[in-house]
Amino acid sequence: MRCFEELSLKEIKKKYENQISYELEKQRLDANQKATVLEADHKAALAALRHKVTDEVFATAAEEIRKFAASENYGAFLEKSAASAKDLYQGNVVIYLRACDSVYQETLTNAFGKDIAFETDDTIHFGGIKVCFTDAAVMADDTLDARFEAQKKAFIQNSGLGFKE
Repeated sequence: MRCFEELSLKEIKKKYENQISYELEKQRLDANQKATVLEADHKAALAALRHKVTDEVFATAAEEIRKFAASENYGAFLEKSAASAKDLYQGNVVIYLRACDSVYQETLTNAFGKDIAFETDDTIHFGGIKVCFTDAAVMADDTLDARFEAQKKAFIQNSGLGFKE
């Protein structure tokens, strides 16, 4: 009879251990599911905040660029841009600029030191120039738009606002 009781106690102990293991596993799975939901919510909130901060920073930057393009320093910027591009390639040159920047054509021609053609480009929003070396089939983009986009990418990569797993 003693042997039977011990067996029953062993069975009871085994069932008890199995039940505890089952309940612990169930709680672990439930905790993991809750943690996954919380992590997803946290990432979504962080992404929304990241976008908001980036949008605010670049809205302010865009306004400052517009102010610069309307300032008396803008003409010197265009002249320097043209002067730095003039020796890149030989041959015919077409400079693309905003329609409102056509007042700088003489300044740009003088910076190049030769006759050049001008065309307006409606894709330039902030200002600057695109220089097309037609004989070499090369376009040098020195617009404020291109610089703005480059800075935007650099900001996102270097600001610490990027997401890392």
